[in-house]
Amino acid sequence: MNILIADDEKHFRLLLTKLFRDSYNIIEHDTGDTALLDVKYHLCKPTQYDLVILDKSMPGMDGIQVLKEIRKAEVNAGIKSTERTKIVLITSDSHPDTRFESFQNECDAFISKPLVMSKVAKKFDKLGIKIKNIADKL
Repeated sequence: MNILIADDEKHFRLLLTKLFRDSYNIIEHDTGDTALLDVKYHLCKPTQYDLVILDKSMPGMDGIQVLKEIRKAEVNAGIKSTERTKIVLITSDSHPDTRFESFQNECDAFISKPLVMSKVAKKFDKLGIKIKNIADKL
């Protein structure tokens, strides 16, 4: 399974990478622009990302803009909704409009910062993404 993590804060990228690195292939980006280019490059290839984790607030394109562009690219590529990339938005912005906008643009899950690992694990579990031995990684 291939996972892309896009967050401008290195410590969050490292934390998320630590959760998944034992079982999944991880690629990190610190801007939305580079994350989007990477996702588009891998669409419809065996290396297509199964999961994309986006921070809402990043330099350049923010996570919601990247989310919108990924969904457009998937439609343009003819990817069925059942086969599209799962996208999780992570943010410290707790405003209800942010959550609404995320789901309106077909985000699969929304996680608020600061991260509570038990809740994070449950969100990913609902998406079919298992985090092995989470207690050992904290």
